[in-house]
Amino acid sequence: TDNSREPKLANSIIELSLLKSFRRYPEPFKLCIGWVLWNTANSNFQSVLGLAFREVSGLGTGDRLYTVYSFLGIVLASIGSLAWMFLYPVLPYKMKSYAYLFLTLHVLWCLWGTLGISDNVPIGFKHTGEFWGELALLNPATSALRACNRVMYAAMIPRGKEAHFTGLELTLDLATGWINPLVQSVIQDATHNLRYPMLPNLFLFLVSSGFYFWFDMDKGIEDSMKPWEEDAVEEQS
Repeated sequence: TDNSREPKLANSIIELSLLKSFRRYPEPFKLCIGWVLWNTANSNFQSVLGLAFREVSGLGTGDRLYTVYSFLGIVLASIGSLAWMFLYPVLPYKMKSYAYLFLTLHVLWCLWGTLGISDNVPIGFKHTGEFWGELALLNPATSALRACNRVMYAAMIPRGKEAHFTGLELTLDLATGWINPLVQSVIQDATHNLRYPMLPNLFLFLVSSGFYFWFDMDKGIEDSMKPWEEDAVEEQS
């Protein structure tokens, strides 16, 4: 029994130490929160788009056109991240500038979808052509932003604490990912309109954008050079 408690106690100490380090390393925490909120909004927005595409086109999950739509999304996502990796060393733009661009595309397309809530507005994912346009622009941006997030986050993690901060991002993502689908399902059941569930996603995109604007990558990299608090105490002693 005593042996089984030791790992739990060690994990608790690690988690407490990680949370206490916010004042010393605030920038990766800011990006982590923004990243998790964006990822939650994006995954749920994509699921709503898939349902809306089948509704507008009259397709089922087994139709060939929907299979092409799904497969093409994966291909475009792969191209997006690869294109960004090739362009970044060539073009003279900071990494956060790319993140702003990719985030703007997500906000605009989600806003576009919410316009379809009104019956008087002829756009808002009410025609199949809109879905193909979104697929061509948003899927590459989504994949590129994932790669961009990983690079920016890794650059600000203190040396030797990579597993701790990576675990923090994964844990927050798992802990919060179930909330938005629940909210979406409640809204969908109440409205019977797939554009209404895009509203909470738009809200999350905007909030996550605030965290992206808030964090300072240069400061985060500078802070990551500082020794961990426990290491600093040992050096002083």
